Amino acid sequence: MLMRKGVVLLALGLAGWIISYIHRMMVPPLLPMIVDDLGISNTQAGLLMSGFMISYAIAQIPAGYLSDKYGARKVVSLGIAVFSLTTLLIGLSRSFEQFLMLRILFGLFAGTYFPPITATISSAFPAERRGKAIGLFMSGTSIGTAIAPLVSVPLALLAGWRFAFIALALPGFLVALAFFLVLKEDYKGEKGQKIVGGFFSPKFLVACIVPFLGMASSMGLTTFLPLFLVRERGLSIEIAAVLSSLIPAVGFLGNVFGGVVADKFDKGALVSSITLASAILMALTYFSTHRTILPLLLLFGFVNAMIPAPMISLTSQIVPEKRRASALAVQNTSTFIGASFGTGLGGYLLDRAGYVALFSFLTMNLVVGGLLAVMLREKGRKVLFRL
Repeated sequence: MLMRKGVVLLALGLAGWIISYIHRMMVPPLLPMIVDDLGISNTQAGLLMSGFMISYAIAQIPAGYLSDKYGARKVVSLGIAVFSLTTLLIGLSRSFEQFLMLRILFGLFAGTYFPPITATISSAFPAERRGKAIGLFMSGTSIGTAIAPLVSVPLALLAGWRFAFIALALPGFLVALAFFLVLKEDYKGEKGQKIVGGFFSPKFLVACIVPFLGMASSMGLTTFLPLFLVRERGLSIEIAAVLSSLIPAVGFLGNVFGGVVADKFDKGALVSSITLASAILMALTYFSTHRTILPLLLLFGFVNAMIPAPMISLTSQIVPEKRRASALAVQNTSTFIGASFGTGLGGYLLDRAGYVALFSFLTMNLVVGGLLAVMLREKGRKVLFRL
């Protein structure tokens, strides 16, 4: 019975995650239009993402606390409804200041989703199947990011970028209603959970720093890749949108595969090896030719998407279940402060020194994160990659 309820929860959680990522990730593919229409700089363009990420990070810990105390149902459904409303209102904005204010508000309510729903999914599946469940759930990030340019750019070309925000906000209200009607507060985890650390352990601290650095690079690339392809490589916005969507499309397979191997091998070694491999692929992308850039981007999308499942599964082992939502909230706060760091500083570096500075910055974050992740090794577990 628990597994059956867990499958229903997983399907609903995946739908909500896809909607959330469509709303947040439709900005990068539309940036060429938004920049021209509002007359903003690359630094301001980066702020449209980093402003959202800062408020998203701020919301994590309160959301985790409220979920641990009162349950996920109300927190999740209200959050989806309000962040969908702010997406719709962005379509009515007429200045950079209005856009930025609404993106910050969007981040506050989008930030209420991840901690409660991830903790609930973790509790709904036994430890030996948790990695696969989290991997499937996290594939929503890839699916939503892949869908965002494929639906937002045609809508924007049809009736303007503002129309794209209004149209894509509407499905969110239906998902919010589904959560309110279906989500229950009866998902309890298994007894006898093995705790390998604690909320304030050095291992948990590293488990927060590594995603900070990883997301700084991932979101920096995602935000500025369309501009890089259009302005540096001379591609059309339509082709740039397709290429941008292909990365998270293969990332779906990476999310799922990462969940499978997370249940079988040393999670810390996986995170370290995969992060360092992502650093190599990031550097190669800058030096790529028109012929090699697509396979490199696809490989980066697959490899980098393997990280979340072992990272989240490991975090679920480090902290007690009754504090799981709060711990995942702290980790995700760090992750999206990193995302804001990547887009904000990335935009500044792009304005000051061009794409070579941007890609150097993104690559070094991954190198440092991969080396730090060695500290997350699990004693006595098999490793998939030898460091």
